[in-house]
Amino acid sequence: MKRASRSTVVARSAALVTLFVPTLTLADTSADHAHFFDGDMMGFGLMMMLGPVFLVILVAIVVTAIVLAFRPSGAAGPSHPKTPLDILKERFARGEIEQDEFETRRRTLGE
Repeated sequence: MKRASRSTVVARSAALVTLFVPTLTLADTSADHAHFFDGDMMGFGLMMMLGPVFLVILVAIVVTAIVLAFRPSGAAGPSHPKTPLDILKERFARGEIEQDEFETRRRTLGE
């Protein structure tokens, strides 16, 4: 597996950090939480039920971001494996073989 360059690692790390900055800045720092307990527990109960759902979503987002950030860039292979004819055509296109050899080998392959 090819090793990522230093600048790539720095860029990926910076991208991961930017995922967490909004969650840190949106934290409620006010000391007045009495409005949640003023007799109407409906809002608090709803938050208690949806909290685990949002936690699972957050964990899924973080895991996906980490996997995408550290996946090798050439991880996606060809959609189909190369046939012998495809390889022969590539060799001909690169100039490794002449036209008469290409035709002979193509006939041998049955194409």
